[in-house]
Amino acid sequence: MKKQIILSIKFVIFLVVILVIVDGIIGFGIRQNTTSVFAKPIKICNNINAPSIAIFSSSVGEMGYDCDIIESTLHQTAYNFSLNGTRFLQYKGLIDELSNSSKNTKIVVLSEAIFSFEKLKAVNEIERFLPCISNNNVYKSLHNIQPDLTFKCRYIPFYKYIAASSNYYLNSFIGLKNFISHKKNIDSLKGQTRVYRNWEADQDTI
Repeated sequence: MKKQIILSIKFVIFLVVILVIVDGIIGFGIRQNTTSVFAKPIKICNNINAPSIAIFSSSVGEMGYDCDIIESTLHQTAYNFSLNGTRFLQYKGLIDELSNSSKNTKIVVLSEAIFSFEKLKAVNEIERFLPCISNNNVYKSLHNIQPDLTFKCRYIPFYKYIAASSNYYLNSFIGLKNFISHKKNIDSLKGQTRVYRNWEADQDTI
């Protein structure tokens, strides 16, 4: 009986060690993928990017704000932190963190669509914020929106990987691949996602 208990304890310890290693590898990979949607919160929470002008919006702003034009016109650094489908309430933690950690950021632009003012019942794609879930400002803002899920992602070991989609792991793999191959991703668009499409005829009527 005693031998079985010892073996069980060893197995649990071994399993925990493996999970901790996997957790570290996945987190490291996410941080190496500097052009993914996950990189935007990381840049703020790790104080990697603190522009003079910080832009927060949904997909409209993600596609619409060209920071190269803003910088050349206003002669101030700018970065587009917009995330598709994300409302200003969900950005509050990132804006608070930027305000607390950066003396450089002078202007915060909130560019909102009409859906932003609807009641927010759940965090949209919490996986984008998982690398920064231990940041108090980020945690508080998300907790105010969806307390149960946010609490589990921060305080229950490895629970966040249940909340993450395959996209999270794919971007971590890409980051690890870039690190191994010594490939540096340069965010030349400064957070903007450009969409190239032909004009559709029905838009004339609209």
